[in-house]
Parts: sequence; structure tokens; C-alpha cells
Amino acid sequence: MRLTGVRRVEVYEPQAPHRLAYPGEQLEAPGILANPVPVEALYDPDAARESALRNLLQRRGYADLDAVREEGKEEGWETGQLALVLRQLRRAIGQVPETESRRIGRLDGDGLGALAEALLDFHAEGDLTAWLERHG
Repeated sequence: MRLTGVRRVEVYEPQAPHRLAYPGEQLEAPGILANPVPVEALYDPDAARESALRNLLQRRGYADLDAVREEGKEEGWETGQLALVLRQLRRAIGQVPETESRRIGRLDGDGLGALAEALLDFHAEGDLTAWLERHG
């Protein structure tokens, strides 16, 4: 790496003449690096952190930090929906049995939405049980 003058990296590969890589280019080493590394990551701490974070996220199956945030929003939304539906059920039918509560917890977002609408007509625990038998 040359940090005097124009920043650049000398790249040496087997059976190939050495070449120069400049800021804005990606360094690749198949079989060694899982993901390309920007030249800037070799001398700029912020670029190095960003590259490391991107690599860690990609190992976990995320394209980028925005994908992690989106998943977190979705999980938060479903958790909030679940808590609201359970509160509404307690108000409509009284205490919700643990077994039914666990079944409700396994519903996806659409299932929770359908239950939230249906529970407006519930008057007893049996109504919930019957609904879960049909939908859960």
C-alpha cells in the first residue's frame, strides 16, 4: 500500500503481473476473502468499519444494515400486535389460558390481524378455542 502521493495498493497475484488498485476499486481474493474489500478500507478507519460490518451482516444473510432495521421493525410490529390482541382478548373473554396464548403467539401477522377482527364477536373462552381450531 502506498500512502504517499496518490493512494494506491499494489496487488500481486500468482501467474499475473502486479497491478495497481486505487480508491473506489474493490480488492478481491477468491478463496481468501468472502467479500470484496474497498481499497479505502486499508487506510480509512470508517471505511474499514463499514466493510467489516457489511461482511458480518452478509454472513448472517442480510444485504445491509437497512435489511436488519427492516426485520427489526417487522418483529416489533408483530410483537406489538400480539400484545394488543392478548389485551383485547382478556377484556373480551377474561384470562386467556396459557395453551391458547402460545397458539396465538405462533400466528403470523395476517393471522393476528384476522384474530383481532374476530375477537370483537367473542363472548367466552370457547369462542377463542373454536376460532383457533379453524385458523390456528
